[in-house]
Amino acid sequence: MRELLLKMLTYEPFEKISGDEKKYVDAVLAGENSLAQNYPLYYELMTAFQKDIESGYWEKKYKVTDSETTEINSEVADSETTKHRSELVEWFKNYYTLSKAGNIVVLSYKRTQKRAYYPVLFKKICIYCILAVQLKYNSRDSLSNAKFFEEFGIGENILNKWHVSTRYLFLANRDTYSALRIDRNGVKKPYLTRIIKKVYYESANQLRANSVTAKKRKLETFVDVFSATATVAASVDAKNLIVNDIDAGASSFLFAFIHYKGEVKKVLADFHKDFVSAQISNKILYTDADVQRHYESYIANQKSLSKQLNIEQLYDKQYYNDYNYGLDKKEIQLGISNITIQREFIKNTRNNYLAIQKTLDLWNKQYANIDIANLPTDIDFLKDKDSPVAKKVYDIIEYGAMWFFFWSIRKNNAGKEPYITDMSESAYADYITNVLGFDFKDTENYRIYSKLRIDKMYDAKYFVNRMNLLPKNIKFNCDKMHDFFKYTKGAKVYNYSYERMFELYGKEESFFFYLDSPYFCTTDYAIPFQDREHKEMLKILRDASFHWLFSMQYYEGSTKKVKSVSRPSIKKYHPQIRDYDAYYKGFVNKFTENKSGYWVVEDELDSTKLDKLYVILFEDTSSNEIMICNFDVRPAIKYGEDAVVLPMRDFLKLEQQKGMKYATIYQEAVKWRQKEIKNNYDSGAGV
Repeated sequence: MRELLLKMLTYEPFEKISGDEKKYVDAVLAGENSLAQNYPLYYELMTAFQKDIESGYWEKKYKVTDSETTEINSEVADSETTKHRSELVEWFKNYYTLSKAGNIVVLSYKRTQKRAYYPVLFKKICIYCILAVQLKYNSRDSLSNAKFFEEFGIGENILNKWHVSTRYLFLANRDTYSALRIDRNGVKKPYLTRIIKKVYYESANQLRANSVTAKKRKLETFVDVFSATATVAASVDAKNLIVNDIDAGASSFLFAFIHYKGEVKKVLADFHKDFVSAQISNKILYTDADVQRHYESYIANQKSLSKQLNIEQLYDKQYYNDYNYGLDKKEIQLGISNITIQREFIKNTRNNYLAIQKTLDLWNKQYANIDIANLPTDIDFLKDKDSPVAKKVYDIIEYGAMWFFFWSIRKNNAGKEPYITDMSESAYADYITNVLGFDFKDTENYRIYSKLRIDKMYDAKYFVNRMNLLPKNIKFNCDKMHDFFKYTKGAKVYNYSYERMFELYGKEESFFFYLDSPYFCTTDYAIPFQDREHKEMLKILRDASFHWLFSMQYYEGSTKKVKSVSRPSIKKYHPQIRDYDAYYKGFVNKFTENKSGYWVVEDELDSTKLDKLYVILFEDTSSNEIMICNFDVRPAIKYGEDAVVLPMRDFLKLEQQKGMKYATIYQEAVKWRQKEIKNNYDSGAGV
């Protein structure tokens, strides 16, 4: 019961709790046992609520039976649910009655008929129940405010008196994760984007002073400064969106996919024909000898040929003699006849893969200084394809489409660095089917080759080179790719430096900045974002008047660089941020250069700035991800979720300790939150 109560105390509405209700809460948090005798009303309220949770009453009764139309059919509710009413409803009707005095609805105690007031815990429980059902089925129609309060005999306008907008809370918490299938470092996972979205919505809520008339249109403009694949930007469900990436390939991809989806489909469909049927480069970059060498290397690394056979084994005629598994002569002949075709396919596609990589390197330099923001976003290429501007825009669309293709091929190493053997029939088939969304089962080739039973040869990977791909076949339907275009529609795309983005939009509170810069721990010195850039970026954040959220990885404060990144000499790259402790403190105070040539923070920390900063840590400790923001986000992140909030002041005390692990800080943050709830839940503020 204690954990459940702690959770409920972090839910809206945030009101002062007093009298017997406060005494009950204090008793539960203190671990007292005589709750039923001393505080029967509140004890029975929490008990009834807990029983409803355990039985799944609300979720079962208001189950969505048709996800497309969100039609609700409570008649077919679970049989156990229909046998009785909600325990929570029973509790309410046992203790309270509602009557009218003119147009005013009056709440009274059932036994004494004296005027009563809704317990704050009851209000919080109501909000929890409504949101739990709506978020489970991702629909506000599943359990509307009116339907919920009708069970108690209460009018839905009661929420106006409680100053709570369930609509806004639903929008802030619903699942809108949308990621393009790109196999590149930096793509955020759903549990991270979910928290980013909550923080973003909470920022707008605080700027509006928790207005009960919360509207999505009043959200700040979301500015993703280092967008890359735009997973975060597409997942926060922003009304107004700005995406930026200084990388020419990434910004061209964003521009093409957001503004010219139809043209992107044409480019990818035409590209497929050339990619699988011919060498798109005049240079021979991959030969028959390379095919054989990589095949032999693969065989040498196999523990046993009885293991699941790889597609490349089908290039070896001996396979059909030694491992035919009962195939008839016709099947063996068909398999052998395919060997030449398959080898030619691998040679061509890998040659083309290398050619695309070299072309992208060339385009990265060629388009490094192009101003994406000033390109037109509404060209009709059927009418105006020959104009210089249209040709220039189409070049960028091709560049963005090729960048997308290259990074859509699955990478086989942990660092996500591309390697030639990443390209195979399996990898290309995965790209065609799972990235582009092509349904190969509707093709004639599928009906022909599905009859061949050699190692799942009916799969797409065995005839991608025979497949005719049309723009209409491209659906972009994996990982909610269709939603990507919905959520990024109308977004402004830039390829500016972070400094220029702050210059453009950092002077107003109506912009919310999200930053996922190259991590300090892995910043290499071959890229133009080094310690000096980190130092200047932190200076801007320290003095910012707008709300911001910053993502990074946690390392113990004394860590200078992770071992996989070579630390250049202090003379060549002068100066450098000394270590993580200095970096963390750089969010609070300015850096100074010490005698050894390192940037450090030695002055006493600015308490005013320090008190505004909060750190978010995650239950999934495997990634070491932390987020830092410049406002209190506790109202958005409820107790018991998969993330927890800790003041920067407390975080800095922990990170300085030798050997301090991420998991330990997470547990300390949970304890801090528990203590804060216990000490301040009755204040009327979010805890």
